[in-house]
Amino acid sequence: LLGTVWGPEVLLAGFVQGAAAEVVFGFTLYRLWSFPVLAVAAVASAAAAWVLDWVIYYAAVDPTIQLVRLVFMAISAVVIVAGGSVALHRSLKKAGVLEGFPD
Repeated sequence: LLGTVWGPEVLLAGFVQGAAAEVVFGFTLYRLWSFPVLAVAAVASAAAAWVLDWVIYYAAVDPTIQLVRLVFMAISAVVIVAGGSVALHRSLKKAGVLEGFPD
């Protein structure tokens, strides 16, 4: 990763996205893992990625197009990240993998 042209940018993007989600989880003191909290964290992460992408890659792109990108990124984040997390949790719980862990 660090030996590639994109390594530093990938690390920066990962840090920014992860930090945005952690801020949301921090507000809940890491005690709430409901779909709405996951959705807000996913949207915060997508918004952080959107800002970073706009600054680094898309500074010359029309702001209207940028807003459309933001909307699609937010929708995708809620469906894939929050929805996927809930679906994965349900599947693992049903399979018994999460026995011994608190709900």
